[in-house]
Amino acid sequence: RLQPQRIRDNRRNRLETTVTTARMRAAVDENDIGRSLGLVARGGWALFALFVVVFSFNSLVLGGPPEHSGWGIIALLLEIVGAAILVSPSRTPLPLWRSLAVIGIVAATVALVTFQQVLTDHNQGYESWELGANNLLMAGLAIRGRVIAAWITEVTSMILVCAWSVSEGGTVLFGILITYGQAINLLACTAFAIGLHRTGRRILEFRAAERERAARESLAQSVDDGDEAALTI
Repeated sequence: RLQPQRIRDNRRNRLETTVTTARMRAAVDENDIGRSLGLVARGGWALFALFVVVFSFNSLVLGGPPEHSGWGIIALLLEIVGAAILVSPSRTPLPLWRSLAVIGIVAATVALVTFQQVLTDHNQGYESWELGANNLLMAGLAIRGRVIAAWITEVTSMILVCAWSVSEGGTVLFGILITYGQAINLLACTAFAIGLHRTGRRILEFRAAERERAARESLAQSVDDGDEAALTI
């Protein structure tokens, strides 16, 4: 008589253990929405390849003397590293050290390219290609869950360009006129990233609830089958 009760207790313990494990896994998945949204899948690497092709062409073919210098080549390589950091497998939000690395890369590329240029009365076009590349790096930070880091990067970039303008005899306003488009783009990317993450989190919560329900039903059935077997014995 004690044996069937002992079997039932053991199976119920297994049920609780499995359900707890399912909850823990669901919590992990809920916090890591980047993989679920495909941010580090093949699509991300396809965007990385496009990034490399487009900005290599902008820099090496359409760019001017600053891009063809040694510092310009280093800036291009840094941009490629920054893009690789954003699409390489990691948790979302992006780990802090990766976010700091991207901030440093943006600051370095702006300094390396911009401070080689001569002040003119118009925007620099492809000679300021790094501003367009940095737009995408900042958007990547926002989409990978580092919105504040993205805006810190934007402010840093704007300060550096304004400092270059002043150092060349220009005004702070001229520096702002070159970079204000970045802020507008980042504002749109921030709104998109927030909406994307909210939607992704709801999807993951639903999937987690479905996994837990399936685990409960499966092991509950196992307990029932075990009870029947014990009663038969």
